[in-house]
Amino acid sequence: MLLELSITDFAIIEHLDVDFQAGMTVLTGETGAGKSIIIDAVSLLAGSRGSKDFIRTGAKKAIIAGNFVLDDSNPTYGLLDDLGIDHDDGSVVIERELFESGRNSCRVNGRLVNITTLRRIGETIVDIQGQNDHQELMNPDRHIFLLDEFGETELTDLLAKYRSEYGEYLKLKAVSEQKSQNEKAWAQRLDMLKFQINEIDSAALSVGEEEELIAQRDRLNNFQRIHDALVTSYESLNNDETSSLDGVGTAMSSMQTIDDLDPEFHQISEDISGAFYALQDAVSSLSDQISNLEFNQNTLDEVEQRLNLINQLEKNTVIRLHKS
Repeated sequence: MLLELSITDFAIIEHLDVDFQAGMTVLTGETGAGKSIIIDAVSLLAGSRGSKDFIRTGAKKAIIAGNFVLDDSNPTYGLLDDLGIDHDDGSVVIERELFESGRNSCRVNGRLVNITTLRRIGETIVDIQGQNDHQELMNPDRHIFLLDEFGETELTDLLAKYRSEYGEYLKLKAVSEQKSQNEKAWAQRLDMLKFQINEIDSAALSVGEEEELIAQRDRLNNFQRIHDALVTSYESLNNDETSSLDGVGTAMSSMQTIDDLDPEFHQISEDISGAFYALQDAVSSLSDQISNLEFNQNTLDEVEQRLNLINQLEKNTVIRLHKS
């Protein structure tokens, strides 16, 4: 039953609070007294179409609120359970606001709902009879509720048991669906990992390969600079006309003729000898580097392709492949 009705700035009503008692309530009065306004307000709580024309002149919005108390067997509670709306104290409080913009705000037990949901709930709470309301019997959505009402107390226990078991079914169904989703996600993840492993295996990578390729690319990209530096260094040390190596060799030979005359001469001779042999080794190394120096564009292209492959694998697998 409707226990309380509160109306604010609706039609010609500025504010009205009505407390209803159990049993039948009759609204009487002269034409224009506002009887139909109360019916319209209750209809809005049941989900009927609202309009900004309902707002009282001079007000920004209209507010209608109703507190309903229902029998335990009322299908409203099952519907609220399905919608996830609390009803611990057994009451159903519906509030609806109409704004000048035409927007509606609907709440059931404090939970914001849309008009369609409000209408579904309202159909189980309020039954407003008009001259064409017999057509409600043609609505298939109402048939189950009519059947429950026809069974009265004989169906109450069965209905409660059904709701309980159906609630358990929904919980188990949710668990099953979540498990299926998890299994599907794991299967997809496993397929992705297998694919990535195959990519890595097919690449036949080796530890330290990336560093070696980067060094090789740097050498090829800087071929001219490397060539010029090696040749200049070699010619400076081993030129036929102004050879630094020959000059150091001459100094070494000269010092060796007097290194036994004074300990300091001997030390100088040793230092020059060390420098001579070090330069000699450097000249030999420079000669080898120049002989082995070669630029090949195809080799550079292959190195770049290999590095691109490694970079792509590192990006896809989020690992550093050159690390052991």
